[in-house]
Amino acid sequence: MQLSKHNASAARSHANRVRIRRTGATIAGQRLWSEAEDNLIRIHYPDFKTLALLLPERGRGGIRYRGTLLGKAKQHHSWRGSEVSKLRKLYPSSSKAVLCAEFPGLSWAAIARAARRHGARRDPRIYRRTGKAPIDQILTRIEELGWTLKDLDEESGTGSYFQGRGWRRYQLNFNPIAKAVKALDGDLNISWKKNA
Repeated sequence: MQLSKHNASAARSHANRVRIRRTGATIAGQRLWSEAEDNLIRIHYPDFKTLALLLPERGRGGIRYRGTLLGKAKQHHSWRGSEVSKLRKLYPSSSKAVLCAEFPGLSWAAIARAARRHGARRDPRIYRRTGKAPIDQILTRIEELGWTLKDLDEESGTGSYFQGRGWRRYQLNFNPIAKAVKALDGDLNISWKKNA
């Protein structure tokens, strides 16, 4: 009895495949993808604007799915337990280059997202001192707070002054320094040398 059910199911499946090839549409009535459409996706993916003009009957979701089937779309990486364990061990202290080498095929952004999702954190950053008192005091304060130079620029509204690190080589610009000191809840003081 079980064998006859399987035979009937196999016969229905075969009949459906024959019908789909004959009509050029699925059972639900959706048109099959042609070789010409596949070639357009191979050439233009992921330019969805162009593909929408060239394939007006196809939706964005269908184009994306077909791009995945044709190997044009980026594949989603499923993290295995062993990879997560290695990530948690390496992420706090390893450099970006080492992490990207350990997880080939993944971008730094994908590795960082996975680390955040699995609760891994980078070790606090220790910045090399410059010998310029205002900058060194700011660097000490952001280390205490666990901020990065990007965080400092965002909080103080200094654009990319601290991220650019021009303050290491060039004369200091005290406008962004004053903004950073204010954002760090500090005071900028001047002290005078005594006359000999």
